[in-house]
Amino acid sequence: MDVLELCRDLLRIDTSNPGSDEAAAAEYVADRLRAAGIAYELLEPAPGRVNLVSVMPGREPALPRLALHGHLDVVPADPAGWSHPPFAGEIAEGMLYGRGAVDMKGFVAMMLGLQLELAEHGRPRRDLVFCYLADEETGSVLGARWLAEKRPELLSGVAEAIGEVGGFSVALPGGGRAYTIQTAERGSLWFSIRVPGVAGHAALSGTANPVRRLGPLIERINALRVEEEPPAAFRALCTEVARLTGGPEDDPEPLLAPLGVFGQAALRGRRTDFVPTQTLAGRAPNYNVIPEVAELGVDCRYLPGGRERARTALESVLEPDMTYEMPASTLEAEAPVVGPLLEAALAAIRGHDPECRGLLPYVMPAGTDAAALSTLGIHCYGFTPLPLPDGFDYPAMFHARDERVPVESLRGGMEILFRLATDY
Repeated sequence: MDVLELCRDLLRIDTSNPGSDEAAAAEYVADRLRAAGIAYELLEPAPGRVNLVSVMPGREPALPRLALHGHLDVVPADPAGWSHPPFAGEIAEGMLYGRGAVDMKGFVAMMLGLQLELAEHGRPRRDLVFCYLADEETGSVLGARWLAEKRPELLSGVAEAIGEVGGFSVALPGGGRAYTIQTAERGSLWFSIRVPGVAGHAALSGTANPVRRLGPLIERINALRVEEEPPAAFRALCTEVARLTGGPEDDPEPLLAPLGVFGQAALRGRRTDFVPTQTLAGRAPNYNVIPEVAELGVDCRYLPGGRERARTALESVLEPDMTYEMPASTLEAEAPVVGPLLEAALAAIRGHDPECRGLLPYVMPAGTDAAALSTLGIHCYGFTPLPLPDGFDYPAMFHARDERVPVESLRGGMEILFRLATDY
């Protein structure tokens, strides 16, 4: 079955998270695998929240296993403002529209298409473990994290894994293309900071107004910088882009600027960021009441290995009477920037796209299921191959209105994935 039709079918299944579940999408995958005689296991950690794991035996079972993972859930989509309904899987002007076309039912369709193709036309070189996962969009608690914590034996023997976000092509100044591969991702810490004050009447306001204290605190957080070295992936990215473009390797901003939105996102991979995102104060119904406490929410994205550095840095800008809690966090992930898998990925790309001039490792500024899988010692890479037409703004498609993927890119990605699976 053509990968395009598989993807259209998956897009028509609403797996919004929050708001729905993954059961129907997992059953769709199961139906196709069952019809092809492929074994699988369904896992349901909560009602309707379904994961599916399937192993395709390889020609050389002594080799370390490779996992392919993709999440079945998508972020919600309001049809208002879309030029095509988000759950219809419509095609227009060479583009497949739908919530999840990029994030990430396109790759899920490639995974399923690869399994069906291998069942009919041959075996992979090594054992492949396919993981169709739930709940990535709200923290992976019922998906990758549950799998790693409760059923790690299903990933026994897996040394490396590929999933989002990477593998897409980037136009280079002067012609030709390079392809991205995520070799690391930042972890996250959410801070809920309590700023105390003294409740009272606004007309008699003194200096103990916690709302007024938020402003200077936010300024200190915005100016906060952590002393740390950029990760190996960021340094490797700069080295490779400088080689391909002749740009200044030691000056990342002008070096990466010609790479557009990808370059802007990749710059975030050189440092830890603290971003104030929420304020809460003055719960009383009247405007003339000074609250006893104000709260500030901060999203921190820290570099691999920098979790405690980030926490210490945040503490350094708090006044002695300010306290905080961490309501949520995710781990970081980091894998080698060179090795046989990257070489095989580049060879698979060039087998489809001879104009590919190189592979660009980078640090994903946000988080994916890779963080959970990496706790098992698995080296995780973002590689969901897509040869894109020049000018197509792939990163801007994530969680966006009119999310879409070029039809021929989807088919080209399927070809690259098949080459990788059979040769590596």
